[in-house]
Amino acid sequence: MNKNEFYERVCECVRLVPFGRVTTYGEIAKVLSKPLCAGLVKKIVAKEEKENVPIHRVVDRRGKLSNKQFCNIAEQKQLLLLEGVEVVNKKVDLEKYGFYFW
Repeated sequence: MNKNEFYERVCECVRLVPFGRVTTYGEIAKVLSKPLCAGLVKKIVAKEEKENVPIHRVVDRRGKLSNKQFCNIAEQKQLLLLEGVEVVNKKVDLEKYGFYFW
């Protein structure tokens, strides 16, 4: 898979995360058979336009809000709250709101 294909597949994975749920950079990397590329997934998500891909639904492996590159944490929190996702101390409960592709 070349760079452009990986970029597009990351964006497609993010689009699959349902309203009111979140996933992690690592989960996206795993589903794309690149488990060691969570950092690259984070960079791709950070570059994506908010209107095209619901990037606010991607958090780190501990559930922490972490999309500082595209917006501030307050904006990510607000978008998640609008979807009914509880955010406590800048963190989402992955057991309750986590979305896994498998």
